[in-house]
Amino acid sequence: MFCRARARILAIATVAATLLPTTALARTPQPGEIGASASLSGIHQFDTDLDAGGDFRWTAGIASGSITRQLTREFAAGLALRYDYEDWKFSQPAAFGGAAAWGHLNAPNIVADFRYAVDSELALGVAPLFGWAFETGAKTSDALTYGAILAATRVFSPTLVLGAGVGVMRQVDETN
Repeated sequence: MFCRARARILAIATVAATLLPTTALARTPQPGEIGASASLSGIHQFDTDLDAGGDFRWTAGIASGSITRQLTREFAAGLALRYDYEDWKFSQPAAFGGAAAWGHLNAPNIVADFRYAVDSELALGVAPLFGWAFETGAKTSDALTYGAILAATRVFSPTLVLGAGVGVMRQVDETN
């Protein structure tokens, strides 16, 4: 349950991070230009009942940053770093035998971003990613995740840019 939901969220966030910089296609970046971004986010899930009894809540902090360099008129490459930290609190979780399923989760990720502008309106991208998803105290060697996102973005006008992507992720317990 947790890994599947986390995989979907990570894939969506990665696709968004891959597609967002291509909105600059409306204004073609010049070779040598560098773009960068950074963000800090917080999320809180208030008390939520578990079907089998008990409840849980969690709080997360997410720090991310990226840098992209336009190498030629057609080709750009970038790097993004992201760190997620989640603090889970369970109260009488009967579904988990009365014990908390997990407590403090860590998920550092690194994503390379390669984009090729076919023309001024169409860009293709690939973003291989590597990361870890583990509970505090676990060995990171047991928590490796990896995959890739393929994306395409088309500029229809200066105010309308649409894109789509597909990703394959290898999580700790399965491939999605």
